[in-house]
Amino acid sequence: TLRFYFFAIASVIGLLMYDGTLAKAISCFIFFLFIGRLSGLGYHRWLSHKQLEPNIFGRIVLLWSMVFVGTAKPIDYVVMHRSHHKYSDTDKDPHPRSIGLWKLLTSQYNDFSLTVPIKDIIRKPDVMFVNKYYWLLYFINLGLLFAIDYQVALLSFALFNVSDIVFSSLFNYYAHDDSGPVNMPVWTNYLIFAGENLHLNHHIDPSNPNFGSASKYNIDLLYYFTKVFFNPVNR
Repeated sequence: TLRFYFFAIASVIGLLMYDGTLAKAISCFIFFLFIGRLSGLGYHRWLSHKQLEPNIFGRIVLLWSMVFVGTAKPIDYVVMHRSHHKYSDTDKDPHPRSIGLWKLLTSQYNDFSLTVPIKDIIRKPDVMFVNKYYWLLYFINLGLLFAIDYQVALLSFALFNVSDIVFSSLFNYYAHDDSGPVNMPVWTNYLIFAGENLHLNHHIDPSNPNFGSASKYNIDLLYYFTKVFFNPVNR
C-alpha cells in the first residue's frame, strides 16, 4: 500500500513539473512498455517458473529491468506468484479477483505465508544480491536517470511505476473470472501483454515457456522474443 501511494504522489508531482515535449512523453511510454515486458520476463518467466535459462548478460538485463520498475523484491514476487498458482482463486491466493480492483491497485492482498519452495532462488547469488539491496538499487538507478535526463526521471513515476501497478492490477482482475483463469482478448496481446494475456493456457501448463502452444491461433509474442535473447527451456 505504501508503495502505491508513494508512486502516486510522486507521479502527480512529476507530471506537474514536467515541461518537456509530448513526443518525449510518448517515447518514454513506449520505452516503459518495453522495460515492463522485460521485467515481466524476469519476475514471471525466469524466476517464478524457471522457463528461461539466460546467460550472464541476459541475467543482468532482466535484473536491471526488475529494479527499474520498482515492482517488488525478487523473492517477494516469487513467493506471491507461486502461491497464486498453488491456491488460485481461493482465500489463500494473495491476489484473487474477488478482493476487488481497488485492493489490487493498492496491494491490499490476502495474507500469505511461505508455503512454496524458493531454494532455487536462494541458490542464485546475483538474484539474492538484488533482493537484499533492491530499494537501494532502485533509488541509485533513479538518481542516474535524473542525472542523465531529469525530464524522463520526472515522467518515470507515472509512466513506469504507476503504469506498472495499473497494468498488473488490471491484468490480475480481468485475467480471471468466476470460473477461474481466462485468456484475455486478442487485441491485448498485440497492444499490451505480448503473450501474457494467454493466462488460461499458462495456468493449464505453468512450466511451458510458450503460452500460445495450446492453439495455433494463440501467439505468444514474448516466447519468440525469448528464443532470440533469453534461451527458453526446451519442452
